[in-house]
Amino acid sequence: MTAVPEKSAPKHVAPNTNISYDPELVAKLEADHKRLLMMFTAITKMAEKEEFHKIPKALNTFRRTLNAHLLLENVKLYIYLKNCLASDPASLELMTGMQVEMQAIARAVAKFLKKYITLSWTPEMKRDFAKELARVGSILVDRIDSEEETLYSLYMTPDNF
Repeated sequence: MTAVPEKSAPKHVAPNTNISYDPELVAKLEADHKRLLMMFTAITKMAEKEEFHKIPKALNTFRRTLNAHLLLENVKLYIYLKNCLASDPASLELMTGMQVEMQAIARAVAKFLKKYITLSWTPEMKRDFAKELARVGSILVDRIDSEEETLYSLYMTPDNF
């Protein structure tokens, strides 16, 4: 008697890709957001206490976490959505605009991190850090809100487009 292989659950793959719908993706991305905000809060407290010797390591951890998040978003979300939204010009334009905006934000954050991931802080760096950190934080919070309220609602199985 030959065993008949069970049918696996249908894979929801974005058109013209091998990228499958991941029902856990939005939860993963939102968990990353929470983790990044917690790290950011900890870095802010270090600055308030003038613990500048701790900040480079914390910023490095923040950078690694942010880069992993952006990579996941780029591969699993943006490419997936680009292919699924091909027949919905308005949603595709919204998603593309958000992707371009995120690339600009990522460059600005990378520039900030490069400047402050150093072990030799000048008095000017110490003076400016909190102000620049607050500016970056405001941009990130606005972006996280926008992604969670708008962008992530576009993510669904291909048959729902």
